[in-house]
Formats: sequence, structure tokens, C-alpha cells
Amino acid sequence: MGGHAGEVVNRDYQITAKRNGMVIDRLRGDDISAFPIEHARLRTLKYAIAICAPLVATYGWVLQVKANMAVPLVLRFLIGFTNQPLYNSLNTLMVDYHPDRSDSVQAANNLVRCELAAAGLAVLDVMIMKMGPGWCFVVFAALHGVTLPVLFILERRGVAWRQKA
Repeated sequence: MGGHAGEVVNRDYQITAKRNGMVIDRLRGDDISAFPIEHARLRTLKYAIAICAPLVATYGWVLQVKANMAVPLVLRFLIGFTNQPLYNSLNTLMVDYHPDRSDSVQAANNLVRCELAAAGLAVLDVMIMKMGPGWCFVVFAALHGVTLPVLFILERRGVAWRQKA
């Protein structure tokens, strides 16, 4: 899964570079100061989120109705398959922002991601007991969906914000 997601990230970069008339320089690296790197890295991310959010909600309702065990397993695979590009794209974008500190960026990104996952797990049991699995996972799906406007804003204004900083 991760290898496929990396290929998608590279392909999106190449497509964006070609559309902007940029020649990719693998030896010296690319000057991305005026390049819309946010568009390149977030290009397919919106689709992954748009697919993943309904899958997460469906997963909750499948658990609620106690469907055959194969159904939640297939949904978990599909959720994982759509989540992998999210991690790869955002990790790559963070490294693009800080190429001289890529190790620190990856470590900080993983730390925050794992802390958020721990917080989510801490409230998961309470949410399931109070709301039921269906509505619990609808809330998690909505959290996925809330990120879409943020990605659109970042994609549109990212270059200008980087140039101001």
C-alpha cells in the first residue's frame, strides 16, 4: 500500500510540474519557492478523504447491525487503503516545507499522529457506549470531512503564505 501511495505522490508532483512548465531536477533538487507544492501534494488527497469518510461511517453502522465478520474486515482494508495516501502526502509535504530537517519533521509528525490516535482511542469506548458504534463512527467520519475545506484553502493559498513567511 505504501509503495503505491508513494507512486501516486510522485505522479501528482510530475503532473503539477509539467502544468507549471517546471523541469524536474533530480540531481540538484527543485526550487519550490514559487511552485505550488501544496497543489502537487494535496491533489489526490481530497479524493482519498472523500472516499474514506463514508467508509468510516459505513464501518460504524456495519458494527452496529452486527453484520457478517467479512464486511467490517473488507471495510477496514478499504479504509487503510485510502488512509495510506493521506499519511504519505502529508509527510511528503512537511518534508518539502523543511527539507533540511526531514528527520525531525517525520518524528514530530509521527508523534502528533500517534498522540491524536491515542486521544481518539481514549474516547472511543465512551463514545461507543453512549452513542453506539454507528453514530460514533459517523463523528469520526465527520472529522475526516472537516479537513476537506482546510485542504482546499491550503492548496489555494499555500504558495502565498510560504512566500510571506
